[in-house]
Amino acid sequence: MSISQLPEDLLAEVLVRLPRRLLSRFNCVSKSWKDLISCKYFINRHKNSSHHENSKILLLVDKREYSSFYTVELDSLPGNKLRTAKLKLPHPFKTRVKRISGCCNNFLCLCYSENQIVLSNLISRKYWVLPDAIDPSFPELDQGNYGVSYVYGFGYDDINDDYKVVKVACLVRVTVHLILSHEVQIYSLKSNPWRRLPKFSGRLIYKDGKLVNHALHWMTVDGNILALGLKTESYETIPQPKEVSEELESFKKTRVLGVVENCLCVMYAHKSTSLLHLWIMKDYGVQDSWTKVVVKGFPMCSPYGINPFLQPISYSHIQINQIFFHDMEYVYAYDTKNQTLQKAASFKSTTTYIKSSAYPLMLSSSGDSSTLVEPWSCWSNPI
Repeated sequence: MSISQLPEDLLAEVLVRLPRRLLSRFNCVSKSWKDLISCKYFINRHKNSSHHENSKILLLVDKREYSSFYTVELDSLPGNKLRTAKLKLPHPFKTRVKRISGCCNNFLCLCYSENQIVLSNLISRKYWVLPDAIDPSFPELDQGNYGVSYVYGFGYDDINDDYKVVKVACLVRVTVHLILSHEVQIYSLKSNPWRRLPKFSGRLIYKDGKLVNHALHWMTVDGNILALGLKTESYETIPQPKEVSEELESFKKTRVLGVVENCLCVMYAHKSTSLLHLWIMKDYGVQDSWTKVVVKGFPMCSPYGINPFLQPISYSHIQINQIFFHDMEYVYAYDTKNQTLQKAASFKSTTTYIKSSAYPLMLSSSGDSSTLVEPWSCWSNPI
């Protein structure tokens, strides 16, 4: 019996064990193989298969060349040394990338300017240019001394099998850079046009949304964690650790929200010490699951708090004493055992990319911006 005569259920058991890079090559064997690999049942089985290891890759934008991207596999780092590799991605605009606003399931959300937002697929090298968002309608803009700043968020809605970009326009008083009001818009790759969402209570700290559990999260000025669920497109408040409520009262504006090991985390400097407290929410939404990691002798702490631009990037699995941070200029590797901080690299913007077996919706190679197709049908040069 030839392999082409294998029963479909047996063939599926063989193919589901293959890594994605190899699996994509079997698209061309026959139409039946292509249909099998592209069907949703097979995709979900392959995504959840235990045969495939995830490896975290840090994506970096060089501060000298804002359109240059580099990757490093954090799980295989020798000591504190970052071994970077340049990543080639197409750029639809001549302007430079200003920031990485998020990464999810092989899609990278890039902001070239306020209305130049691009979703770039790291596997197919294809990209999707989003249409212009709705102009904010702040009456105060006609009065002078006011401006608009933007924060973004990007993630995946697994219920509707859709990717969504969130853009928050923040009305700012220029003289004091105080956020006074906001408008929220959301863009869906399936439905295309931008839509306005209801306003939320509170004022955001100027940071892009952190994606955890299919929701985007922001820290507010009054110290709360605001979550926007991508499935329901509704807001909720995430409970913070019980024991830090009073302790953080004077440090509301210097708390930093981040993601470590795919868990939501809050970071702040302990008052009058050089202790950095990193709280990690191990079980999403469960207040009692917050776990504290105390970083001693952290040189970037002061009685006034921490650098508000400092972000935790990863808590290394292999070298458990190592935490990586970024402050919009450098990537730092901190050894919690020896209490040493080392500049590992100089980059403008970072995000952590989980290279996995997940299958994102892909962009149509036909160029029709309203078309989304299943992944394997348009992968041409898989990595």
